[in-house]
Amino acid sequence: MQNLIRRYSDEELFTKRRYPWTGTTSLGDYLVSATASHYAWALKKLRLAERSIGRTPGASVAPGSPAARRR
Repeated sequence: MQNLIRRYSDEELFTKRRYPWTGTTSLGDYLVSATASHYAWALKKLRLAERSIGRTPGASVAPGSPAARRR
């Protein structure tokens, strides 16, 4: 992804409405929302889900346990 982004100049990345398919935003803003921000959002959702089922976020699962077999 970084190699693809490097192909564009700062002007191409940060000029709003330069590309019709990005709507009113810039290509750079679009890329941030589709990469880094998306992963941060997903990680937060996963941690909330872990807490809601009673697991400590990032805790390991014992080998052979029912939770390990579901993975």
